[in-house]
Amino acid sequence: MARKSLMLTVVLGFGLWLMGCESGKPKSAESPAAAPTPAGTVESQPVAPPAQPATGAEAQPAPAPARKWRVGFSHSNYQEPWRIAMKKAAEREAEKYKDILDFEIHDGRGDNTVQKANTEAMLTKGIDLLIISPHEAAPQTPPVAEAYNRGIKVLVLDRKIVGDTYNCFIGGDNVQIGQEAGKWAVEQFKGKEMSDVKTVILQGQSGATPTKERQDGFMSVINEWNAGEGNTPKFTIVFNQICDYDRDKAKTQMENALQANPRIDLVYAHNDPMAIGAYLAANAAGRRGEMKIIGIDALCDPDGGVQAVIDGKIDVTFVYPPLGKEAIELAVKLLRNEPVEKNISLPTIRIDSTNAASYMEANK
Repeated sequence: MARKSLMLTVVLGFGLWLMGCESGKPKSAESPAAAPTPAGTVESQPVAPPAQPATGAEAQPAPAPARKWRVGFSHSNYQEPWRIAMKKAAEREAEKYKDILDFEIHDGRGDNTVQKANTEAMLTKGIDLLIISPHEAAPQTPPVAEAYNRGIKVLVLDRKIVGDTYNCFIGGDNVQIGQEAGKWAVEQFKGKEMSDVKTVILQGQSGATPTKERQDGFMSVINEWNAGEGNTPKFTIVFNQICDYDRDKAKTQMENALQANPRIDLVYAHNDPMAIGAYLAANAAGRRGEMKIIGIDALCDPDGGVQAVIDGKIDVTFVYPPLGKEAIELAVKLLRNEPVEKNISLPTIRIDSTNAASYMEANK
């Protein structure tokens, strides 16, 4: 009986010792780390990104991701030449980072409902960073705010949203572009012996921030000139219509302006396609020679504004970078938690007959 009790005591003691050893093991030994997701695949649930914000100087660089970062681009449309250039530039730059980025881009088709649905679908699918170039500010603000509040990095391009629920906004300085266009107009006509400068304005899309800012910038210079004592001639706006950044709509509106006005001295178009539309209408009417035509964008493709200046179709254009390359560069910085300014504004360049050819050669 004593021998049995002794053996039982030994067995129980050995069992307790084994239990103590198991409880002393680190937790990581109990569950091996999950294998990384294969490249190019998309998981059903998003992995939580670093906490917001990640734009301050104190942010620490993120380690290399265990899988590719998912970046979704909600684009306004693929119709306008400038937006096509933005899309192509973003895709080219994203290809350089294909080892760390899964990049997708969606066409909003110039429709707020479609773009909003595209953005929401990407949020449901799971992304680490949202790039958006809003069709209009207010309708696209709710999904952008949702993404930001969920901890998803947000990069806004070209057109702003309402409020500041984003990590970074980048765009051209549209007010400055409008002001430079106004200054150029004043330079062309100041001191000339004419009753006034009869001016046609072909605006972009109603509700888009670049439209308002390009118009405000231009009119601030024109109004200041008109208010100046002794400044002659004054500028008179004889025609002012929304054309949605569309060449054909601008051509139609320019035809209306030509019919209503026996003389037109100046056309200010909010982008180059509309400026070229104005040229087509004026040239068909045999009246191109009576007016100066201003455009904006200065794309270097065969149908772009720079070539139009070289060909004499328009007189001047102002550079508005397509932003696609810059967007991907900034996206990578945000994902790596590198410092990025909240608002970035890119300067413009005047392109006229004196520098159009050299600018084209340098930016092919």
